[in-house]
Amino acid sequence: GFSFNPVRQSLFTHDDAVRSRHKAEAAAARVLEVMPDAEVSWSDCDIPMPGHPRSPDVIQREFSKLKDLVDSHDVVFLLTDSRESRWLPALLVAAAQHEDRTPPLGVTCALGFDSFVAMVQTYKSAESACYFCNDVTAPTDSLSNRSLDQQCTVTRPGLSGMAGSIAVELVAAMTQHPDGFEAARCAIDGSGSSILGAIPSQVRGYLGGYKLVPAEVDAFAQCPCCSKDVVRTFREEGVEFVQRVTANSSILERMSGLEEMKQRLQSADLAAFDMDDMDDFAAL
Repeated sequence: GFSFNPVRQSLFTHDDAVRSRHKAEAAAARVLEVMPDAEVSWSDCDIPMPGHPRSPDVIQREFSKLKDLVDSHDVVFLLTDSRESRWLPALLVAAAQHEDRTPPLGVTCALGFDSFVAMVQTYKSAESACYFCNDVTAPTDSLSNRSLDQQCTVTRPGLSGMAGSIAVELVAAMTQHPDGFEAARCAIDGSGSSILGAIPSQVRGYLGGYKLVPAEVDAFAQCPCCSKDVVRTFREEGVEFVQRVTANSSILERMSGLEEMKQRLQSADLAAFDMDDMDDFAAL
């Protein structure tokens, strides 16, 4: 992506936006300004997304590029603009937890107008909800035929810096725990904490009331990203599965069990409605 909204960002300047500089390129430049001896590289990747059909060649190329990036790093921060662009990186992180190697930690930040969430995914035996675990629909195209303000959340100016700082502190706390990234999640500072304090699954911030709310949140069994059947199918099929999801993201609802769950809930609602009708009729 490009730096077109500097007020909403923490790393980008007006000059970056004027020059249509890639966000990754601008971020790498800012890091080097702060720490000139840092080893920094940037990559431009057109992430395959649910509901955004692309040619098989493009999907294969971008999938390989993204997978190499995820596999070669210890921590993956998901900070992209759209919801659906986070699905494949989060799935790659979830799938890596089942491989015979040290997997990366997945960290997500998301912004509202005056609220944010910073969260970590499941890491090996330390279970945590991923970004999609609160969803009851599969991610799909949220960008087409929308104005810029609909595509990109308008936020209060201090929000992105606060969210990014909390996400970094979550990672820092885990690095100082004997179990590292596999430390048990705890929302309250106590005996299971890092020397830097609590390690919650996620922290939600509310700027209207100047509040931070840490929480322990388990993964959702019917998650359209990290549920067992979705991860298993991805590990078996790889990029072919990604191609199917980009063409039709509704398969995620069937595969994860979301579709069946919603049908059961609708049936239960109808049964309750019918029971209420019978009671009313009996009363008459």
